[in-house]
Amino acid sequence: MPTPPEEKVCFVIAPIGLEGSDIRKRSDQVFKHIIDPVVRAQGYKAIRADHISTPGVITSQVIEHVLTAHLVVADLTGHNPNVFYELALRHVVRKPVVQMTNQGESLPFDVAGQRTI
Repeated sequence: MPTPPEEKVCFVIAPIGLEGSDIRKRSDQVFKHIIDPVVRAQGYKAIRADHISTPGVITSQVIEHVLTAHLVVADLTGHNPNVFYELALRHVVRKPVVQMTNQGESLPFDVAGQRTI
């Protein structure tokens, strides 16, 4: 029996916030209405840290996804320190990443040179 093709994963790093917070509501809407439909149309499965349901240490799981995912989408809105930390890890492995932020929001010098949606 042939091996099924490997699933292409798009890991989404984003400010998630607490359940019910404005940050979480925005992040959920961006994921549901923008990121997921676009990456799904390109053959990827979008996953965000709060979608990981397997037992284990969440920090290790997030780092594993950041380092190994076929694609990463980084929502830099709000300058969340965790998002920038995870983006830095992704830059180290030199794999594809798409940066996005709210229109009009300035980015720090280190990432401002990258094309950002």
